[in-house]
Amino acid sequence: CSGSGTVRRDVDNLIQLNGERLNELVKTQYNLLKKGLIYTKKYGYIIYVTCSFLKDENEYLVERFAEEFKNSVRLIPLSEVLDRNILRYLPSNLYFKTSPKIADMDSFFGVIFQKL
Repeated sequence: CSGSGTVRRDVDNLIQLNGERLNELVKTQYNLLKKGLIYTKKYGYIIYVTCSFLKDENEYLVERFAEEFKNSVRLIPLSEVLDRNILRYLPSNLYFKTSPKIADMDSFFGVIFQKL
């Protein structure tokens, strides 16, 4: 991933990121998800995680993948796998997403897909 979620510790990483590099990363990430789907057993899980706060790498990519493979995968609601005490800190039941505003953490993003 771009590593944008660690910008407060590594500003150079974000400064060096441009649109072309981000597009390359998103393409690679999407291809890895597709390859992961091939190698995942039926009812197995694919966990997608980045250390990024960029929607291109996170929400937009996940939504695109879920739509393209809607007959092959489902997004697992976090309430099925996480304790409700953790859930109250997260902005969504579908995405694990942290930020410096949440417990002074770096920005991370994650989802769980289950192969159908």
